[in-house]
Amino acid sequence: LTLLLATRNPKKGRELYRLLRGLPIRIMTLDQFPDIPTVKEDAPTFEGNAIKKAAVVSRCTILPVLADDSGLVVDALGGLPGVRSARFAAMPQVPMTIASAWGQGGKHNLRRRGV
Repeated sequence: LTLLLATRNPKKGRELYRLLRGLPIRIMTLDQFPDIPTVKEDAPTFEGNAIKKAAVVSRCTILPVLADDSGLVVDALGGLPGVRSARFAAMPQVPMTIASAWGQGGKHNLRRRGV
């Protein structure tokens, strides 16, 4: 059995590979399928983005597809940036915002979520 991980992110590919290591499957990533389009992750939830990515990629291949989405959730920011983590990280005020949130409750205030 071959499983396609719906990612071109090398770090995420290694992370998922480690989780699946030892299973009797061959693991591939989107790097091996350059013609498969990049999926715009614009769903309102991590789960929605993962489902969308899996659906789009699975229409481009006969392989079973595993997709995920994740991000940073900050309690002191009302759950932000959440599903918008990548866009949030590009904003210039983010280091100060994160530092402020960290000071309002310690490390338990920040956590990673995803599917």
